[in-house]
Amino acid sequence: GEDTSSPFNLWKVVSALFTIVLVDHLVITCFYWGVVHWSLDPPHTWWRIMKHSIPFPLMFGDWMLNKILIEYRHIWSSIFYVGCYSIMLIYYSKNVDEVYASVGDLDETGNWIFVFTVITFSILSHLFFSFMSAKRLENVSATTASAAASSPVVASTF
Repeated sequence: GEDTSSPFNLWKVVSALFTIVLVDHLVITCFYWGVVHWSLDPPHTWWRIMKHSIPFPLMFGDWMLNKILIEYRHIWSSIFYVGCYSIMLIYYSKNVDEVYASVGDLDETGNWIFVFTVITFSILSHLFFSFMSAKRLENVSATTASAAASSPVVASTF
C-alpha cells in the first residue's frame, strides 16, 4: 500500500546501483574478451582473466537467485554512468600518452565507433535486463495470485 514511486527508497537506490554494475560488468566481459584482450602484451595474466571473467557471472547469478528488480526507468542512471565513462575514456586518451589498449587511441575512426558501440550496448543491455525483470515479476505475480485464489485457507483470511 505504500507509494513506491519515490527514487529515494533504499531498495530503489540499491537496485539502480546493482543495475549499473551488472550492465557494466556485462560490457566489460564482452568487450574485453572480444576486442581488448587480444591487443595486450602479454594478454594472459591471471589477474586480467579473473577480473574480466568472474564478476558478471557472479552478479548474474545473484540477480537470478534474488529476483532483484531492474526497472526500465533506471536507464537514466545507466546512461549517466556510461556517458561519464565515455567522457573519461575520451579525456584520458587525448591527454595521456600511455594508452591502455589499442581501442583507447581515439585518433582513428574505428575507435570512436567502438566508444559509441559500448554506449549503445550498455543501453540495450539495460533494456534487456529490465524486460527480463518485468517478465519475471509478471510470472511471479501470476503464480502467486493463482495460488492465493485456489487456496481455501488464504482466500478465507481476506
